[in-house]
Amino acid sequence: MEIKKQYENYLTTHFSTGHNIKFNKKEYELYYRYFKKNYNQYLPKKKDSLILDLGCGIGHFLYYLKKQRYSNYIGVDFGKEAIEFCKKNFGTDKIINSGAAEFLKKSKQKFDAIIFNDIIEHIPKKDLIPLLKLIKKNLNKSGVLLIKTPNLSNPITAGSSRYIDFTHTLGFTEESLSQVLKLAEFKNIIIKPQDIFVFNPIINVLGKLIHFGLGIFFRLMFLIYGRKTVKIFSKDIIAIAKN
Repeated sequence: MEIKKQYENYLTTHFSTGHNIKFNKKEYELYYRYFKKNYNQYLPKKKDSLILDLGCGIGHFLYYLKKQRYSNYIGVDFGKEAIEFCKKNFGTDKIINSGAAEFLKKSKQKFDAIIFNDIIEHIPKKDLIPLLKLIKKNLNKSGVLLIKTPNLSNPITAGSSRYIDFTHTLGFTEESLSQVLKLAEFKNIIIKPQDIFVFNPIINVLGKLIHFGLGIFFRLMFLIYGRKTVKIFSKDIIAIAKN
């Protein structure tokens, strides 16, 4: 019950500090470009594919799906405020107030894609592997799981990303994210850096140049400290996992 209370008013207590919790089309269009660049190639091609946005928040990914003309998707979120926001702004009955495990245990559907954006870091450690196994069970044989989470290998943003939110319980690097997916018995796993540069051309070019230079510097420093396996330094990391 205590955990549920933390998320009932999550929009008010936390999310509103970094996001506009009114429908701001400019913000949603920015997220649309982000998802198109980072996710588009991994999503099902058929527009009637069944897609689950698990932890849909204020509907950034739902907006993307709608604009991409997907017709068969469901948004699930633990937070009452988030669900009310999505229902008000997206006018659909495909938004469900439920915990992730609770929903998946009751679901009789197999999904072609399950989206887990900025949620895995909120899951208690003891519950994570069982939840990932449950997600795997609810995927079609050719289905895909997409996970986005803060990258704790980024020396600049790692601390803030881990502790910016009181409800964060875990943090991941490319190694540990791959590890938990293997423990959940996913076989085909890719961990990749996000591409956050979806602004105007000048900012994109400048940002990519700075990011490239910092990436080389961080890689050298990690090698000096003996961390040979760390290669991704983007703010967030994305996992693509299949059965």
